[in-house]
Amino acid sequence: MSKILNNGIFSETTIKIIAMISMLIDHIALCIPYIWMHQDVYRIMRNIGRIAFPIFCFCIIEGYYHTSDVKKYILRLFIFALISEVPFDLAVNSGGIFGINHQNVFFTLCIGLCMIYIVDNESSGLFMKLFAIVAACLTARMLRTDYDMFGIIQILTFYVLRNNRIGRIICITALNTLYGQPAGALSLLFTECYNGKRGFNIKYLMYAFYPVQFMILYLIRSKY
Repeated sequence: MSKILNNGIFSETTIKIIAMISMLIDHIALCIPYIWMHQDVYRIMRNIGRIAFPIFCFCIIEGYYHTSDVKKYILRLFIFALISEVPFDLAVNSGGIFGINHQNVFFTLCIGLCMIYIVDNESSGLFMKLFAIVAACLTARMLRTDYDMFGIIQILTFYVLRNNRIGRIICITALNTLYGQPAGALSLLFTECYNGKRGFNIKYLMYAFYPVQFMILYLIRSKY
């Protein structure tokens, strides 16, 4: 596939920063008991948070096409998935470590990237491509990763419709609505304004931000 050519205003770095801010707002509402007592504020913050995941899916696909080594990219996601699991469980799963009921979003992104790597491989036949998609969905479902198979399908949608703007807008809007989070479609206001430029390299900042924010939120919540 050729590179997206949108006459947008946002670099990939800007989009990632928007996603990080959105995610932090969401996780503050998710983890801090004080917010729970104010339901209107809680709902607004959680809806703002729905913007983040589609942007991360979009960035995974852009990262796939920009990376010089997909296998290292996959390994990096997996390592940060492992690093993030304890802070994630402490903050989200009420202090339980390595809980089996909910795994962090890095696992979803890693599984999705593995799927794209197989699907995009010219040596993969139709059966292998379909198997990779089904296996990725089932793996995310069985591991109970954040966004589970819906997240995998959304990553696949950004890949398949990378050069089909209208189709991408329709499908991402429909997916988020069907999943019960229509506010996620607001992410398109940013991804569709992508200008095709990388911007500053903040990939490790973004990776580190995820577990660090959960650790801080856990420490804050432990004071209540």
